[in-house]
Amino acid sequence: SKTGSVLVLTALPYDDDNSADTVKPTITINEPTDEQVFHAGDEIHVDIDVTDNVELASYKIDIHFAGDGHTHDRLMSPSEHIEWDYETTGTLSGKNDNIHLHINIPIDVEEGHYHFGVFAIDKAGNQSVPVSFGEITVAKDSEAPEITVITPKEGELGKKPFITVKAKDNKEVAHIQLLSSPL
Repeated sequence: SKTGSVLVLTALPYDDDNSADTVKPTITINEPTDEQVFHAGDEIHVDIDVTDNVELASYKIDIHFAGDGHTHDRLMSPSEHIEWDYETTGTLSGKNDNIHLHINIPIDVEEGHYHFGVFAIDKAGNQSVPVSFGEITVAKDSEAPEITVITPKEGELGKKPFITVKAKDNKEVAHIQLLSSPL
């Protein structure tokens, strides 16, 4: 009896989409612009384009106080003071996606410079590098509110006058206080 063996080889086509993805996502921050100035109580309009060669996965936006002069060349120690800290995360899909958010700045936030950081990760785990860090400024509202006395009209004071005022401001009127003294 004769014994033999048969060797069967099958060639599979090369599929570039199945190769290891080593390309990091890219980020384009359309808004806010670098060095843009906001006021406490304002809304930051966020418009960011993110792209990847294969498939996007997620993002993180980080806003934190930069008035202490730190840079992102080193890690911050826990003892460093951060006045306002904001962070949000979300999912991305496809090769091209857009992040569109409206972030409210707290009314009592400390004025100063803030870092605005954006991170993106693709399905393969590649993180955008360098992380896109811009700077925004939160400035104090320097415009005083305007108060108009509606009643009583000038010269119309009585024993118990009814007082009506109108107050307006470029941001928000926190409260109105009327002080009086005996005539």
